[in-house]
Amino acid sequence: MADSKELVTVGVVAGAHGIKGAMRVVPLTDFPERFLRQKELNLYSDDGEFIRCLHVRMAKFLDAKREFLVEVEEFGDRGSAESLRGMLIKVAKEHRAVLPDGQYWIEDIVGLAVKDLATGEVLGEVIDVLSTGANDIYVVKAASGEEKLLPAIRDVVRRIDLDEGVIEVTLIEGLWE
Repeated sequence: MADSKELVTVGVVAGAHGIKGAMRVVPLTDFPERFLRQKELNLYSDDGEFIRCLHVRMAKFLDAKREFLVEVEEFGDRGSAESLRGMLIKVAKEHRAVLPDGQYWIEDIVGLAVKDLATGEVLGEVIDVLSTGANDIYVVKAASGEEKLLPAIRDVVRRIDLDEGVIEVTLIEGLWE
């Protein structure tokens, strides 16, 4: 199995459905349709321990509940499915959906160094991303230990390079004080 740092959570088992062992799966991804194509479900506990791999027999989306009904090869009774309640479904980062150019996964942004494009000074490190609806906000821990907020807009974020591990920014007057 992959290192837990190289995995992302895409769903959680919500419990059993019916008497034949179908599971209710709540998607925790922006691309829930992945469950209609997935052949295996790798289950992990809350603390990241690999539990087991299940082989998908059938999956269908329950629109009214915004969850998936999944049948697996390994069992066919309600008790087995119910015993998996709360298990996290994870995939390797390389199996995430491909994003369009200029869009990034939050877990790829967190940890990047933030550098002032004008001075070359490293301002801090992204420790969180807040999704506001209009645009994301990067929470940056400055060298002073103080947390600063940077809007993820073109006027501020000039370049993101995941390979270099850096976000270059242009600070708007009053933004960093």
